[in-house]
Amino acid sequence: MSTSKYQGRHRSASEPTAARESSPTAGVPGVGGRHRRATSRSLPRLAGTGVLLPTVATAAVVLTTTGAHLGAATSPSTASGTLAAAQSVGAAEAAARQQAVETKAATLAAQSRSLTSRAARDAARADVADRAAAAQAAQAAQAAAAARAKAAEAAKAAAAAKAAAAAHRWVAPIAVPFTLTSGFGPRWGSVHPGQDFAVPVGSPVMAMSSGTVILAGWEGGYGNKVEIKYWDGTISWYAHNSRLQVATGDTVTPGQVVALSGNTGHSTGPHSHVEIHLGGDDTQNGAVPPIPWLTQHGAMPGRGTAGTSTAGD
Repeated sequence: MSTSKYQGRHRSASEPTAARESSPTAGVPGVGGRHRRATSRSLPRLAGTGVLLPTVATAAVVLTTTGAHLGAATSPSTASGTLAAAQSVGAAEAAARQQAVETKAATLAAQSRSLTSRAARDAARADVADRAAAAQAAQAAQAAAAARAKAAEAAKAAAAAKAAAAAHRWVAPIAVPFTLTSGFGPRWGSVHPGQDFAVPVGSPVMAMSSGTVILAGWEGGYGNKVEIKYWDGTISWYAHNSRLQVATGDTVTPGQVVALSGNTGHSTGPHSHVEIHLGGDDTQNGAVPPIPWLTQHGAMPGRGTAGTSTAGD
C-alpha cells in the first residue's frame, strides 16, 4: 500500500507521513493500524509490564531484555582490570580460607597440648598420691609389725612372769595328815636343828619351790637324805626317807615329789625330818626354826596336830 492519504473506513484525517515516521512508536508491532485514530505521542511501556518509562530508559530495558551483549564493546584494558580484580578477590578469599584453616589447626594443637599437659599433671599428681599411699601403707605395716612384736614381747614377759611366779611359789613339804613331834631347839645336850612330822612310811615328800638338788643319798644319822637349794638361796634338808626320787644335780619344781618318808638313820619311828637353812649356809649353824619360816612362806602343812608321838631323831 502506498503512503498516500488512504483513510479507509472510519479513518480520520491522517497525520502527515513525516509525523508518523518520526513517531517513537513507528515500526513497533501492535501500535497504530486500522480503525485507530491518530493519537498524540505517548510514553513507551516496559516490555511485558504496564510500567511506562522514559525513552532513554526504555531503550536500556529493551537492550537488556533482548539479551544485547554489551561486553562485546568492552575494551581489552577494562576486561583485563576486571579479571585482575576477580583474581584478587579469589586470592583474598583463598587466603582467608587458608588463614581460617591454620587458625583452627593452631587452636586444635593448643587444645591438644593443653590436654597433654593436663594429663601429665594428673599423672604426676596420681604418682605422688600413689607414692604417698605406698609410704603410708609401709609405715602402717611397720607400725603393725612393731605392735605385734611389742605384743609378743609383752606376752612373753607376762608368760615369763607367770612362770616365774609359778616357779617361785612355795608349797608345803608334806600333804598328808601328820603329828608334830620333836621341834627345833636343845635336846639331850645338843640342838635339834629341824622339825619332825610323824607320817606313815612312804608318804610323799615334796620340793617347796623351784631349785636344784645339791645332795641325794645316804648320810650317817640322817639316813636317806635330800638337800635342795631353792631360787632365793634357801636350802631344805629332808631326812630319814625310805626312798629317794631325785639325784644330785636335778632341777625341781614346786610340789615335785623328791622322796618317800621312812625311818632310816637315827630314827625312833616313821617321820619326815625337815630343816631350813638360810643364806646358802649348808651347815647346822645356818639352820632356823622351820615352823615360823614355813608359816611366813605359806608352806606350813595343813591338817596337822601337835602330838605326843616319840617319832623323831
